[in-house]
Amino acid sequence: MKAQEEKILKRRRKLFLRRIWGVIKLLLLLGFLGACIKGMNYFYNSNYFKVKEIVVEGNVHYEKEEILNQLSEIVGENIFEIDKRKTEEKLLKDLVWLKEVRMNKVFPDKVFINIIERKSFIKIECKGRFYILDSEGVVLEEIAEVELRKYKELLLVRNVVNYHPTPGEKIAKKNVLGCGDIYLLLEDHLKEKIRNAMVTNDIYGDIVFVTVDNKRIIFGSSENALEKCKVLEQILIQLLEEGYNYDIIDIRNFKTPAVSVK
Repeated sequence: MKAQEEKILKRRRKLFLRRIWGVIKLLLLLGFLGACIKGMNYFYNSNYFKVKEIVVEGNVHYEKEEILNQLSEIVGENIFEIDKRKTEEKLLKDLVWLKEVRMNKVFPDKVFINIIERKSFIKIECKGRFYILDSEGVVLEEIAEVELRKYKELLLVRNVVNYHPTPGEKIAKKNVLGCGDIYLLLEDHLKEKIRNAMVTNDIYGDIVFVTVDNKRIIFGSSENALEKCKVLEQILIQLLEEGYNYDIIDIRNFKTPAVSVK
């Protein structure tokens, strides 16, 4: 009987010690995890992950400093906490010439900004003021009249809209961009003869090119532009060979063009 009681006590002791040891191991594990979390938190918030360098690639129109000024708030920020999409959208909103922006985080402390800029496509005049548009019709900036020569390779399109647009706005008037598309297809010697283009104020919105000597070349729309350019070239050669001078060349229907001669 006594031996049985001692055996029971011994078993209880082992069970108690086992529980104590289990609690100790749990406490040690929790302490270890706590230390790890504290260490990771300290490491996470240390200078190691704070952005120290921003690399800008692809900029042409904008100076690097102009782009970095828009990103000054992320310098010194934790690289994990920088909102990639928000940063990209901010640049696109604030810098009109930017078409695409991609931000890449290079751990632990560097950010790469890869950009694609919009390209100037045509000049437009609106109520006596001048603007640069890209090939999507986005107004890139207003320029002074004295700056027109800076963009002398671009076609000037008049009679676009009867108000002053703002940079970033998209001009959706029919055939405005078509003027630029046709101009690119013209031979260089023909481009030299073009003073400007315009879009008529009627339901057709015909594209009309005005030469340096005030003659008119009516294209209509930019549809079949390549064929129309070829027909125009042939007409001009024929007029020159036959010694005729013209006022208007109408190639809206390029299969049956019309020419008004002097």
